[in-house]
Amino acid sequence: MKILIITRTFYPATNPRSFRSSELAKEFSIDHEVTVMLPTPSQSQHEYAHKYGFSIVDMGRLVLRPVGPSHKRIIGHLRNVIRRIGSLFIEYPDIELSWRVAQRLKELPDYDLVLSIAMPYTIHWGVSWAISRKKINNGTWVADCGDPYVGLKNDTFKKPFYFKYIEKWSFRKFDYISIPIEEARSHYFEEFHSKIRIIPQAFKFEDIPKSDNEVISRPYPHFVYGGSLNMKVRNPRELIEYLLVKNEPFKFVVYTPNGHIINDLVERSNGRVEVRTIVPRYDFLRAIHEYDFVVNIDYSSDGQRPSKLIDYALVGKPILSLRTGAFDSTLVDEFMKGDYTRAHVVEKIDQYRIENVVSQFMDIVQIKRSQTSP
Repeated sequence: MKILIITRTFYPATNPRSFRSSELAKEFSIDHEVTVMLPTPSQSQHEYAHKYGFSIVDMGRLVLRPVGPSHKRIIGHLRNVIRRIGSLFIEYPDIELSWRVAQRLKELPDYDLVLSIAMPYTIHWGVSWAISRKKINNGTWVADCGDPYVGLKNDTFKKPFYFKYIEKWSFRKFDYISIPIEEARSHYFEEFHSKIRIIPQAFKFEDIPKSDNEVISRPYPHFVYGGSLNMKVRNPRELIEYLLVKNEPFKFVVYTPNGHIINDLVERSNGRVEVRTIVPRYDFLRAIHEYDFVVNIDYSSDGQRPSKLIDYALVGKPILSLRTGAFDSTLVDEFMKGDYTRAHVVEKIDQYRIENVVSQFMDIVQIKRSQTSP
């Protein structure tokens, strides 16, 4: 089959949507002719594509630029406000992707499967625009959604009311909507529930790095967290403050691009809490072998689930899963004593094999073909 994957983020970016598009491109290309569309592909991305046997097309250089920070306090605050308003009300600068995707699709041949990867959702809008303009009916068109859009509960602000009309217009153009977990279905408009297919995040299990070293026996627990932080949703502040009050020895290493959120606690910890720069996924997975357990900060809504839980399960480390605003001190005490009885369990781990996920996409292509064949 001829398959097109449209995405903004791709290898070597270290985020769930990049992992999604990169893993799918690699696995699909084993048996199919795969093309990946992304903005201004780099040399390393072209080399990656050549290594795994797929091609890359450029959707075009993006002109709109994010509103950057400033070291000056007042200007920096003003820029933050402008950035938030632009993102909230007009999806600036991501709105440009809609036009870029629609224009580029117009120039490409037909495909058996077109897989549109969000975030951002403006990529879905561009695909929908292209379908409307070309009156495309052949092939199977799938909107792959990592998180809900209008129905997202974990953002600070709700989407303005008019975005629900754009989301509905866009989803009407697609044959299917793929989401990673069943619990997220209720966060999408009911009229599209029949189009929804549960197709989870997935990885090549054999690629998960093994530890070269045994876990070092230490007199006090060493544990680790990896990923973005958010002041209100995903924040280890409650955990750190609790441990500092107890004043017991520990070592907590946080790999994150948002370390400033806990800078005050790092200073108070006297070396017990350490922030490190985010590293490539496989480097992080190798690093966590050295720790006693890993920390997961869950979303406050059941519409989202951190994909990193899959990695933790594959590495085999006990998972201390906490939720901001619902802190369980008893569970923390158990982990600190080496009791992992209540560690988070990732069930049905085989559903996250990339081979199984690719098969699910192939199944819906066959379903679409059977529905349209004479």
